[in-house]
Amino acid sequence: MKTLKLIAVVAVSATLLLQAGCSGFNDPHDIITNGASNFALGKDEDNYSLLSSQRILDDLIRNFSDSYHKPSGNQLPDDDSEDLKNDISKAEQEDEESDDGSGKTVATSTDISSDDDLIRLFRTAYSDTSEYVEFTISPSYSIGNFSEKLEYIYRELQREDPIAIACVEKWDWTYDSHSSYLLQIGYSMDIDEVKRIKRETPPLVNSVASKIKSSVNSDYEAVRAVNSYLCDNVYYPPNEPYAPVTHSPYGALKDGCAVCEGYACAAKLILNKLNIECDIELGNVIGGGGHAWNLVRLEGNWYQLDVTWNDCGSTDDFFLVTDDFMSQSRTWDRSNYPSTPTERYTP
Repeated sequence: MKTLKLIAVVAVSATLLLQAGCSGFNDPHDIITNGASNFALGKDEDNYSLLSSQRILDDLIRNFSDSYHKPSGNQLPDDDSEDLKNDISKAEQEDEESDDGSGKTVATSTDISSDDDLIRLFRTAYSDTSEYVEFTISPSYSIGNFSEKLEYIYRELQREDPIAIACVEKWDWTYDSHSSYLLQIGYSMDIDEVKRIKRETPPLVNSVASKIKSSVNSDYEAVRAVNSYLCDNVYYPPNEPYAPVTHSPYGALKDGCAVCEGYACAAKLILNKLNIECDIELGNVIGGGGHAWNLVRLEGNWYQLDVTWNDCGSTDDFFLVTDDFMSQSRTWDRSNYPSTPTERYTP
């Protein structure tokens, strides 16, 4: 078990008592980086060292942030629009001729009149691992900035079902007079591989949840067990570029290797399977980059949980803490998420 006692974390300066060690590592940076990479491989921790708060925070920010993946969007030039139309027509024909139960290649809708309609359409598209989306909007609906709308829908659906949006890499689209939209979804790996990963993830979640359920007596114990399981069995990849699968719950649960997004998605899925409410929270680490972590609901209140940073130090430091505590190391749009009590959870 990693041993790190965090008194406080601040963006500029604070007092942090860290007791963490990995046999053979003397440099503080090595203790954190190699520790996060090797704990799941069964390496022991000893030779505990007292490290400065600023050095620890710098290492956490430098090595364990800026890995959240956000798909990119691109409006196609007119020359490519016809090619996309032809591709969709061909795919629709193949959908009509196919009856293999694998889902539609093209998700369609003839009358989008609200954001909710658009979310429902993309929920179907992502769940089916569709490659194309075709829809028209009603005159009463203003879609606004379509690139921003796509990002918003992706974030909301990830919070709802991380498996459905797995491996979405980009969107290319075109529209006609702002009412008819044609869109291609690009995936980070071969489409059959994406479908396999999505198909194999639920049994992995069920297996972990079943093991944990049989060994705990309360929701609090379940949350602690999930946090410990991921810290003990998953490691953060040591080198960039990170493989696409590390952004998914499959990477965490099957390969034992994930970045923050994979940790957070896996935690959500397991906790939800244990009938514990859990959300995925997105923000930016102060002085670092994009980051993903969780919110967990216990006894009617929401609490912050960052399994990734727990795995980089102690399994307790970012465990069921408050907004105020988290705000010392990161920022997020608080209007998108429920708030926490002023004190961390105490069983």
